[in-house]
Amino acid sequence: MALPDYQSLMLPLLRYAGVADGEISTNKAVEALAQELNLTEEDLKEMLPSGTQFTFVNRVGWAATYMKKAGLLEPTRRGYYRITERGRELLAEQPQFIDVKTLERYPEFLEFKPKLSSLEITAKWPAVKLYILNDLLVFLFPSMGMRQAFASGYNLS
Repeated sequence: MALPDYQSLMLPLLRYAGVADGEISTNKAVEALAQELNLTEEDLKEMLPSGTQFTFVNRVGWAATYMKKAGLLEPTRRGYYRITERGRELLAEQPQFIDVKTLERYPEFLEFKPKLSSLEITAKWPAVKLYILNDLLVFLFPSMGMRQAFASGYNLS
């Protein structure tokens, strides 16, 4: 089965947070959503291309991050969060899905979103893409050796 993208996980995650009593951990959310979506062990073992994290865990994390930025979830401590009143109000509307377009109704998310839009610029100006990719590689792989190993593995050099 193809793993759902992070936007497809937003509604199930918010629903899970809505029925949980208090805070939930990312780990518990991953377990609950994997069970709800009938994911197999093989699905859950799929890694990101970088090999640093399980893909499904990463996507649940991004779904949570985006909803935190919109004020639907609030962090309680590292790796834990809970639904907010705003999140409950959205669930009361019985949405069929939650995606970035849904989150754009919240000013806090709009403040966050322009930081993401720099990646959209790369589609219009390919030269900018190289600078952003380089900055991302420097952030992810601080040592030159790590960057070179990554680049050779993906034929980027």
